[in-house]
Amino acid sequence: MELSPPTATRTAVPGVSASPVLVKLIAELERSIPTDVLPPVAESRHVAALIGTSEAALAQERYQHKGIPYTKCGRRVRYLRSDVIEFLAANRVQGAA
Repeated sequence: MELSPPTATRTAVPGVSASPVLVKLIAELERSIPTDVLPPVAESRHVAALIGTSEAALAQERYQHKGIPYTKCGRRVRYLRSDVIEFLAANRVQGAA
């Protein structure tokens, strides 16, 4: 069963509507990040490689209840592609221009 990529309808903050800029950025990230780099249901190693951090750093953020939302399947930690992309888009810092 082939999963279709999710549409950018959710926001990183529940109850807050996404701005058009955020929706556009999420769609751009969806297109630009291949599924072999970030699968629909990703392991910590995929996410760590994508954002340039370690799996230990992701574990520390989970322990502190910070960072990218994740799902637990028994003892396994998984990240949904849509959650990772929305987190990246919502935490983008605009440089002074």
